[in-house]
Amino acid sequence: MARGVVLFFSGLLIVIGVFIPMSVLQDTKTSGVSKKAKAGKARLSCPPFETPVAVVGHYQCLEKRRKSYGEIYACKLVCPSPMQSRPKKQRVLHRCYKGRWTVFNDHVHCVSSKSVFLVEQQSASPELLNKLVTTHLNHSYSYLAMAYFFDRADVQLPGFHKYFMGLYKNSVDLAQDIMAYINKRGGYIDLQELPRPRLAEKLHVGHEEGRVGLVAMETAVDMEKESQQLALDIIDRVEKRTVQDPHLVHTLEHNHMDYKIKVIKELVDYVSHLRAFEQTGQGDYELGEYDIDNSLQ
Repeated sequence: MARGVVLFFSGLLIVIGVFIPMSVLQDTKTSGVSKKAKAGKARLSCPPFETPVAVVGHYQCLEKRRKSYGEIYACKLVCPSPMQSRPKKQRVLHRCYKGRWTVFNDHVHCVSSKSVFLVEQQSASPELLNKLVTTHLNHSYSYLAMAYFFDRADVQLPGFHKYFMGLYKNSVDLAQDIMAYINKRGGYIDLQELPRPRLAEKLHVGHEEGRVGLVAMETAVDMEKESQQLALDIIDRVEKRTVQDPHLVHTLEHNHMDYKIKVIKELVDYVSHLRAFEQTGQGDYELGEYDIDNSLQ
């Protein structure tokens, strides 16, 4: 009897010893697969990599795959003779991160051997400042189109025409100031092609609905916020770098941000007034638009 009990418990222990490790192993494999699946979902794929365009010279890019960092492209800047890249032998890295390409060490640029050594933009690359120039010129192009829309015979809002001509000139002035600053810091200006303003349909629809002034002011608010955010991104990037650039931060904050804060507040005030007239529902919008147009003349 005792021997039978011993044999029974021995067999039971063998069964437990065999099946429990197998179940644990299966759970481990399942959890490992699920973790890999989650990691695969977390690592979003980026769009096809495109070789960046340099202000001067051209890039040669090589793909490098690393398990911990994912897909990376290392780009070498090749400068025309007798120019040389600075910093020397430094690569611009493009890393696929969360579905988009993130750039590192992008302040590499070509320097002429005959140029005078100036204080260069070590913290914020000239590409970002050139992007800000392009944004201002693009906005000036749109403001010019908006200004002359209000000069049409079937619209005739001379105050709005004058106001948007002022925004056009101010945008051009801001772009010129930044280009002059790039030259002062020893950078290179890279003017990009400006897209055609796609405002005609929006303005015509607004005119047919009897609220073209409000549509134009709301569009201007969005454009001013776009250029303001780009300047804030540049400032934030500079302040997070190990090598600080207080002169660039000061220039953007005092010569750029002061104007942006003022003009955005002004535009939002006009939008609020026009919306207040629109919400009465008593046909007062035309009167409000006419009143604001007179105040802008």
